[in-house]
Amino acid sequence: MKLHKHNLIFFKAIARVHNFFKRLFQNRSRYKHKSSIHYGPSRRQVFDLYYTNKERKNILLVDIHGGFYVGASRNDNFNFAQFFLKKGIDVALVEYRLNNKRIETVDELDDTNRCISFIYNNLSKLDLEYDEIYLTGDSAGGHFALLNAINVSHKTILGRNDYKISGVLLNCPAYNYQNYGELNNMTDGLKRWVLGKNYKNKKYLETLSPKTYIEGLNTKIFISTSKYDFLRNESYDLIKDLDKYNKPYTFLDIDTKNILAGHVHNVVSVTLRESVKVNKAMYEFMTKQVKN
Repeated sequence: MKLHKHNLIFFKAIARVHNFFKRLFQNRSRYKHKSSIHYGPSRRQVFDLYYTNKERKNILLVDIHGGFYVGASRNDNFNFAQFFLKKGIDVALVEYRLNNKRIETVDELDDTNRCISFIYNNLSKLDLEYDEIYLTGDSAGGHFALLNAINVSHKTILGRNDYKISGVLLNCPAYNYQNYGELNNMTDGLKRWVLGKNYKNKKYLETLSPKTYIEGLNTKIFISTSKYDFLRNESYDLIKDLDKYNKPYTFLDIDTKNILAGHVHNVVSVTLRESVKVNKAMYEFMTKQVKN
């Protein structure tokens, strides 16, 4: 069965209602925070910054949400952020413009790149001058986080590399972006919406794909997936390339009978046993030396 644009619109509507009720039960006031800090002129070019109320680990986790390049919001990842706030880690939740007729993946990438640069160059003003920066992203957000991590030491399509990071953590990441225009389970209309007008141009898609630049990665990396992650093969393709170029990594593949522990489960269903295992591993990755 092929996915159509109206299928994705329906799923987005259901997710929007679900996330509205989820946010009703979130108590954000327990943390000192700064909301909707602009890094650009658009209403979506903002991030929220939360400060831990525990003993600080001097780590800032910059989180880039997923959403199939056309949906979701930074607000959806607050429960995920709370896991790390409770353990002494500050968290920035990044918003970016979403794909539509005017905005494409290249603009989303530029937004995340601009936001990371803004945060790094304003650490003192944000009361974060002692924090190391780690990037994290789920699904499409993993694509953006990985490309920004590579860009620190290896030129990619991104324009800014005036920042430093201590590592990148990916949950069920989108990796093989260069092949998405050839997917048989998506209609051309859906591909045009998700990938933009150049969805048939593989050479162009390659310029936006982390796979194109992975040899240039020069920071420690954590990857998680699960048995029921529909992008699981992409994590294994990433691992294959990291092995090819002798890059160190930490990899966690959750083998479970629980179908709820699927794609980005540790972000959307943080109380699952499997999710807690992944998020604990992320915490240890940031607070201990990477193990190869």
